[in-house]
Amino acid sequence: MSLQAARLYGCEVDTLTLSIEQKRLAEERIKEAGLESRIRVHLLDYREIPVEFEKAFDAFVSVEMLEVHPFHSLPPHSV
Repeated sequence: MSLQAARLYGCEVDTLTLSIEQKRLAEERIKEAGLESRIRVHLLDYREIPVEFEKAFDAFVSVEMLEVHPFHSLPPHSV
């Protein structure tokens, strides 16, 4: 999804993962696509999003998270 958003729509994308392996794989795919300047992968728990991320984004998309974490459990600055 991040690759498509960056490639097709010119989006700047920040993604979060808890998995070192997922981060490594994502960064490989981003590099292969030549999109390193548009996509950043953070090894970070969504509950520990730094304050500097507050109001730093135009949109928030959750993929495969809201099914297991109710919307009301997200930190206020992430919605």
